[in-house]
Amino acid sequence: MQQSQKARRIQDWVYKLTIALMILLPLVSLGYLLLVDLTNQTYQAESSKNLQIAKLTGDFIDDFIYDIKKSLYNAAGVGENAEYNMQHVLNDLRLSHPEVAEFFLTDAKGNILLAVPPAKQTGINVSDMEYFQASMAGRSYAGGPFTGRIAGFPTMMISVPYYRGNKVAGIVAASVPLSEVRQEIAGINLGPVGYAMLISKEGKLIAHPDIENIEEFADPAKNPAFNTLRQGGSGSLNTVTPYDRKPALISYFPLQQADWLMVTIQPLTAFQHQLLLTLTRNILVLLLVILFVGLAYRYLSLYKDRLNLEKVQKSEKLALVGQLAAGLAHEIRNPLTSVKGFVQLIQAKKGQETPAFYLDIILEELNRIDQIVSEMVLLAKPAPLRLSTVNVSHLAQEVVNLLQPQALMQEVFMELNAAPDLVEIEGEANQLKQVFINLMKNSIESMPGGGKVTISLTNHSSKPGVVITVSDTGCGIPSENLNKLGSPFFSTKEFGTGLGLMVTYRIIQNHHGEVTVTSSCSKGTTFTLTLPLQQYKPLL
Repeated sequence: MQQSQKARRIQDWVYKLTIALMILLPLVSLGYLLLVDLTNQTYQAESSKNLQIAKLTGDFIDDFIYDIKKSLYNAAGVGENAEYNMQHVLNDLRLSHPEVAEFFLTDAKGNILLAVPPAKQTGINVSDMEYFQASMAGRSYAGGPFTGRIAGFPTMMISVPYYRGNKVAGIVAASVPLSEVRQEIAGINLGPVGYAMLISKEGKLIAHPDIENIEEFADPAKNPAFNTLRQGGSGSLNTVTPYDRKPALISYFPLQQADWLMVTIQPLTAFQHQLLLTLTRNILVLLLVILFVGLAYRYLSLYKDRLNLEKVQKSEKLALVGQLAAGLAHEIRNPLTSVKGFVQLIQAKKGQETPAFYLDIILEELNRIDQIVSEMVLLAKPAPLRLSTVNVSHLAQEVVNLLQPQALMQEVFMELNAAPDLVEIEGEANQLKQVFINLMKNSIESMPGGGKVTISLTNHSSKPGVVITVSDTGCGIPSENLNKLGSPFFSTKEFGTGLGLMVTYRIIQNHHGEVTVTSSCSKGTTFTLTLPLQQYKPLL
């Protein structure tokens, strides 16, 4: 039996675990797929945003360089006329572009002929410089960084050729402090740890938030990230940064006016922090969903158990009603059979004198039917409790006085022992009196050959209340029948209905008391009742 119950419990747990897995696995899988999708969407959104920032910044620098180049070309066009004073032209450029540190003019050999503002030293030659060589080849140039030989600080050089006839006669150049560009790039906001930088395709660092502490590439060609950046075009990639070698989301955009790359860098630590926040939020949502599903499942289980319990209780009630109806029919049929038989005998005499004992038996059987019906009415519809202070000792004495004649007729001696300090309790006096009558009457009837009934009343030793014991020296009750006491129509007496004890149990239960029974065949039975001092009253 125990193994069967254990197997059922295991099956129940397996069933619940299966249901939980059937609910949780789809939720967890869905949560994981949503997280992956959200991660990809976040990555794409960040990549698109950073690339847009790189493009806008690159376009701004391109426009800045183009504007200066355009002014230099205008000056170079004027410089083709040898009679025109280039000093005035450079002065006008200086006024229109205050962000430029120096404008200067060279001859075809790289000697600086004119500078605005004037150079502090003379005889400066720039023929070895990249920008001079590019412009002497007939191209415009913008690049850097250079340490200006005139300005003396890091600059970006912008130069264009000027002609005399069809021959390049020299260059017109502008020296722009890199601080102008670096200030613009430093203003780019990419979150708490993101930043932007500007590098040349040769690996020279133009602008960086920590440019003082960043070393140039020893060999740019050996750096995988840099090689990817200078392949051309624009885009985003997830790789390590070219300088600090830390994982990052890198977006890059090539400039048109200079051989530079505008690069935005968002370290993956920030990106992962954002993902962690998203993951935490999704986990919390998932946990709330799981909690909701668990509570819903628990509620449905409890609701199902309640419905099953109601069905069981209803079945038990129907079974009890059927049992009561069958027992009641059986109990009433016996005296009715006797009444019917004697009525038929009287009818058969046809006017002859009817023996008196016929009527006595009929009346006795009718009284028995009335008793059964009365007990059933009391059981089916008990009177409501009308609490009052009850002196149990006085109540027990009244019942002893009431049943004393019946006890003497059966040679039964009744003894009442009550504690002198017995407390009074709250209760329904009439119902408690019915309890005493039922118990004492049962005790008397269990001793047809005489005996003794002892009623003891004491205060409870551990909690407020009284303890009532009713003991007899009768025939006793077999141990296997003790659990059946209080059941309808179960009785050890020949003509008993069992309803008296059922009513007794009901009354004690309504008084929040307890009933225990001990018995031994041929030695007697003891009923022990425990009644609390005060009844529990419902809250208003």
